Amino acid sequence: MDYRVIGGTAPANRYSLPDGTLTIPAGNSVAFIPLRVFDDNIVEPPQTVKVVLFNPSNATLDAIKVHTYTILDDDANSTSITATAPSATESGTPSNFRIARAGPTTSNLLVHFQVTGTASAPTDYSPLGNSVTIPAGAAFVDLPLVPVANRTVDLTETVVVTLTSAAGGKIVSPNQAQ
Repeated sequence: MDYRVIGGTAPANRYSLPDGTLTIPAGNSVAFIPLRVFDDNIVEPPQTVKVVLFNPSNATLDAIKVHTYTILDDDANSTSITATAPSATESGTPSNFRIARAGPTTSNLLVHFQVTGTASAPTDYSPLGNSVTIPAGAAFVDLPLVPVANRTVDLTETVVVTLTSAAGGKIVSPNQAQ
């Protein structure tokens, strides 16, 4: 089937999608249209790109022929992480990671992260999960690392938290803490 942009609120310099033909390979039920979004440093409201599908071959289009893609701005918020208490002990001293944002605090901000290092949960510390929400009105959230006392004599171990994404925000340096 063919596709082309037929409108939307995004200016043409915000994306690239020349008219084209989409082929869904035999045995698949999905194919992707190669819409490229260009990042900029301008705070903008969400912008849309409307794409129409037409002229199918060996298929029929269902009732939804026009699809709207929404470009969410990532320039209003930036997110970083620091270890505000970088050392923990099994004798009860926790450590702490602080995930902070700069920019508007009018809504919740969901932040995803990855945990790596030589220590492992749940044997060395209580699991941290893989995301936190900085609530509306707050500039940061603390992620405490609570060590687990065990009978194993351990060498010094590490826990590294790396930010991977923030909905509607950019990840900035420092994006990793230990």
